[in-house]
Amino acid sequence: MNEKKIIKGDLTLNELRTFEGFENVSDEEGVAILDTIIKFSDIVVSIYTKQKNNTEQDNDHYSIAA
Repeated sequence: MNEKKIIKGDLTLNELRTFEGFENVSDEEGVAILDTIIKFSDIVVSIYTKQKNNTEQDNDHYSIAA
């Protein structure tokens, strides 16, 4: 589970159109979709980081208590 994956930093509009369901989006729709993807990714990373930090702090507390 500790696999690290490289996540593409800059998904372009043309690359977005290669995914099923996004082939025919207009430029305006595509830009809005990409913006939503970026915002959602930030939320997911933030949640993951908080959970990871909380787990590490809990582990530290358990070590001190032991």
